Amino acid sequence: MKKYMKYTLGALALMTLTACGGGGGGEKFSEVTFTTEIQTRAVAPNVLSDFTSGDRMNVYKSEKAQISLDLTTTHQAAYNGGVWKGSPAITLNGGETAYFFAAYPYQADADNPLEIPVKVADQVDVLYSGGGVSVTDSDPTGRLSMRHAMAILAFNIQSYIGGKLEKIEIDSEQFPLEGTMRITSGRITATTMGPYTHTCSAALNPKGWTEDHPAVFMIPYTTSSTGLPLHLTIDGKRFDIDLPKSTFSMAKKYVYTLIYTDAGLALKSDKPEVIDLNAGSAPVAEEQYSHVKVVVKGGTLNVPEVTGTSPYGFISWGDESREEYASGLVHAYPGSGSYTLMMDLWNCEKITMTGIKGVTEIDLSKF
Repeated sequence: MKKYMKYTLGALALMTLTACGGGGGGEKFSEVTFTTEIQTRAVAPNVLSDFTSGDRMNVYKSEKAQISLDLTTTHQAAYNGGVWKGSPAITLNGGETAYFFAAYPYQADADNPLEIPVKVADQVDVLYSGGGVSVTDSDPTGRLSMRHAMAILAFNIQSYIGGKLEKIEIDSEQFPLEGTMRITSGRITATTMGPYTHTCSAALNPKGWTEDHPAVFMIPYTTSSTGLPLHLTIDGKRFDIDLPKSTFSMAKKYVYTLIYTDAGLALKSDKPEVIDLNAGSAPVAEEQYSHVKVVVKGGTLNVPEVTGTSPYGFISWGDESREEYASGLVHAYPGSGSYTLMMDLWNCEKITMTGIKGVTEIDLSKF
């Protein structure tokens, strides 16, 4: 079960105002603000231990607990003097109930909370809120728990000849460089892969570091069977290091210890120290994964209906087209050949199929 650090955001009504003009006059609304408490272990550069004035985040206001894009609006909130406030103001009308989600840091182009852009090159601590919290104008005191979405690859170099670490190069065509994050689960789907270079300036010493390790924020993923080839540059000299096959999980920091002497640079152990960024937080339920395969002969196909607790997923129709799962989808195939539909689903408890004309095979062995 994954663990996530809790950040508490309380939506507090600053005041009740009377709207002027606009037809009815006298309509009451509440301006919503947010407070945050960060409870994190600051175990790498840029891992948040507190917000500072001027920080911004995306806030998503939805009419429903499960995000429906046509019922969700995107807002910007700025941090100042210990309080987050919408810019422009986020309001609730009299009698209104809304659900709030949040993601940090703020991105102007992050209008879709189910596909928030993530770039390793930004090297920031990406936070997400998980499920939406209900807030009303009469009691706008909802709490959102912010969680870490990234993994961290870190190094503890014990040097007996001094030196300065200047560069960390990840030499893999499968290393995720960019992806999109789903705000309700923090799951990041990689969209771009390739080598990555991270520059740094860390003076080496015989004892290494206890917390401030040279580190790289990375999109969680599993390396290929050949592992992860690295190049570390110390005082202009480039050293090759090969990490074994590994899985880098969300909200985990992986610290590999290396020894640097006149003989060169070498791994002390191929097993890293693993640090949970969210240590001490209440665990959240692991998302349940299911896979469905359907073989169909051309024509049209009604997407199988799934139910569960906040279910979501992706459909590969078998004709090189792919889209996010939504209830009621109907797909028309371009010809009369045989096509294999595959559905990757999360949090689904039941599946129902209708309009199965032309279906020749259904595989539910992984549902």
